[in-house]
Formats: sequence, structure tokens, C-alpha cells
Amino acid sequence: KKFDLNISKHLRVLGVHIDHNMKWDHHITCLRKKTIGIVRHLHRTNKILPTKTKLKLYDSLVASHLNYADVIWSGCNQANKQKLQGVQNFALKSVLQMKKSDSATQALQTLKYLNLEEKRNIHEAVFTHRKNAFKPHRRL
Repeated sequence: KKFDLNISKHLRVLGVHIDHNMKWDHHITCLRKKTIGIVRHLHRTNKILPTKTKLKLYDSLVASHLNYADVIWSGCNQANKQKLQGVQNFALKSVLQMKKSDSATQALQTLKYLNLEEKRNIHEAVFTHRKNAFKPHRRL
């Protein structure tokens, strides 16, 4: 018998969308859509929740998605990285009730948060360290 195979442009494995050309465009689009929606809902709580509570909500509902498998898709292009950084910027400025035109760098410094690129670098370093820590060492 002859079988027809459908070739998919992307595949989802453990929540990570892998493009057929490994550009991560589809994954970043899905991730941004999911997280920006959550941030918009959190923004509605600005006047009623204290900053500490809003940060806990951000960490659990938004940052957890932005950090998940970032070591795998960190090779995406700069435009995609900026899309996700925009989500973090909007969220943290919202937590501090800053204006849209205010500095995101100031928000990061005020809250003592790292930007997403710095977080990815740390996650890659930890991943590399752990990978090397479990290698068997040869005795001389």
C-alpha cells in the first residue's frame, strides 16, 4: 500500500513549538500571545492589589512561561527576543503603575529583576554546569 505523509510546518513537544526551519517564529508568536493576554488581565488589578502580590502573580503566571525551555529556543532571532522582552517590560511597568512611555530599564532596576536575555544566559550557564557535573571523571 502507498501511504501519504503530511508534512507539518511545526511540531509541539512538551509545550515547545519547533519550526520546520528551526527559526522559532511560531513558538515565540504563541508564547507572546499567551503571556501578553495574561499581562493584560493582571493590568486590570493595578488599583486593587499591592505590588508584592502583583509580582507574585507575574512570576507565577507570566515569567514561568517566559522562562520555560528558554535554553532550547534561545537561538531565536533578535526580533523574536524583543517581542518577548516587550511582554516583560509591559508587565513590570504595569506592576509599578508606570506610564507606557516610562523606561523599562528603570522598572527592572526598581524591582531588581533581570531582563530576559540575562535570565537566559544564567539558565544556559546552570544547564552547562549541571551537564558537566554529571560526567564521570577518570582517575589517573
